[in-house]
Amino acid sequence: MARIRATAATPWTDSAGTTWSPDAGYIGGDVHLGGIVPVGDSADQLLYSSHRWGMSAYEVRVPCPARYRVELHFAEVVFTEPGQRVFGVSLEGRPLARKLDVVDAVGAMRPFELRRDVQVTDGLLDIDFTAIVEDPMVSAISVDRVSACSGDASPGTPTPNGDVVYRISAAGNEYTAPDGSRWSADQYFDGGETSGQVSQHVAGTDADPLYGRHRWGMAGYALPVPENGTYSLVLHFAETVFTSPGQRVFGVTAEGDTLLSDLDVQAEAGTGQAYVRAFTVDVADGTLDVGFQSVVEDPMISAIEVVHVTGSEPEPEPTPTPTPTPTPT
Repeated sequence: MARIRATAATPWTDSAGTTWSPDAGYIGGDVHLGGIVPVGDSADQLLYSSHRWGMSAYEVRVPCPARYRVELHFAEVVFTEPGQRVFGVSLEGRPLARKLDVVDAVGAMRPFELRRDVQVTDGLLDIDFTAIVEDPMVSAISVDRVSACSGDASPGTPTPNGDVVYRISAAGNEYTAPDGSRWSADQYFDGGETSGQVSQHVAGTDADPLYGRHRWGMAGYALPVPENGTYSLVLHFAETVFTSPGQRVFGVTAEGDTLLSDLDVQAEAGTGQAYVRAFTVDVADGTLDVGFQSVVEDPMISAIEVVHVTGSEPEPEPTPTPTPTPTPT
């Protein structure tokens, strides 16, 4: 789903045909570019020959709350003796390796991987690094979803509280994602046009058909809901047209309230990268209204999810006023 080659400035394809995206999501640090040096018997020397070092963390955007398999790739190409570089790694606040010493584990100039499945609940996979001796480093990161998104159900069908009401593929036809989630064809939109499907891989997801096209220029969506109450609204984007910040900026509202005032997907995530935002919305009139406002160029959306969280509290029935009994006279 996500493949990040630390230090890279451009996409790169390995010997198996897998495309690794440029370095992104890191917090701090610097890059070690050692050229192509022999790293064990790996068929992909370039993946392990360089690394980012000194970073405090990576924040990897994921398309939805779910369980993910994280693989961290290392090769020690600077130090040659155990104890010269030792650091800690944690995923979502849980330790993965308290005292990682790559040379001690496999020796210098050899590939080494750490792997663990982790639950992500907030749309960001947090990978934290802690220096113990010298600076932490990492060569590459891969992330794959290994469970369905939370609340999977058939799209477009009103369901009981806590279930999916809509999964809409904006600009697309019906679609079943690799995780088995089903998305309906585009519906309930107000105006706009549809883009063509991009040919390149969309980073941060394995559902390229969902993010590789979008509806643009629409005024909004009016989504009938099964009952009034609280809903989770999940908006899926990928900027596949513009390549620089500021080229497409727009606002998003729900039920008349501003959710996003100046959204610039390219500035937030880059070009060709899945980007997801989730909100809680109260509906009181039977229709969840989502509006889009142009700031620079036309607004766009790749997909929409609506999940029923709770129903509204019923109005209490009025307590009948007793009729006074006439007093005999």
